[in-house]
Amino acid sequence: FLLKSRNSVTADDAYSASRAAALGGVTTVIDYADLLPQRPMAEGIESRRQDFLDAVVDYNFHLVVNDHYLPEQAGEFAQLQRAGLSSIKLFTTYRDAGYMLPQAKWLSILEACREIGMVVTVHAEDDAIIQSATSRGISIGALEPRDHSDLRPAQAEVAAVQRLVELAEATGCT
Repeated sequence: FLLKSRNSVTADDAYSASRAAALGGVTTVIDYADLLPQRPMAEGIESRRQDFLDAVVDYNFHLVVNDHYLPEQAGEFAQLQRAGLSSIKLFTTYRDAGYMLPQAKWLSILEACREIGMVVTVHAEDDAIIQSATSRGISIGALEPRDHSDLRPAQAEVAAVQRLVELAEATGCT
């Protein structure tokens, strides 16, 4: 619903998309809200909530903790959880879009979420592998939907998940 991602916006607003969801039997949707630069985390949620005022189904959000995250914000996860947010979303890729986090930021996030039992979801693909595959695809003109598996090879997921397991073990966030 009005999903804003990498310079595009989906056509449906909250009313039309949630109405279609309800007609299909879906009574709850969970969408994404981005962390805003130099703003409290709750403002990202509230900004996204404004897009959902006309929704006809229940809704909640995953907070996308992106490169705007500062380690001093770690205490805000508990406030969000008390306000009803149960999960966050992290990315190991999409560096150019500002979603990928440096490893140093991962540690404070995982430790903070471990302490309060917050669910951490991850888009797990190794950015260097994805960038290499994309460069290769560009050089040979292979950027069609049929090329997706070559542009997003399985080893990108394997490499990212291996690192995530190490981080989870190091922080106790499992």
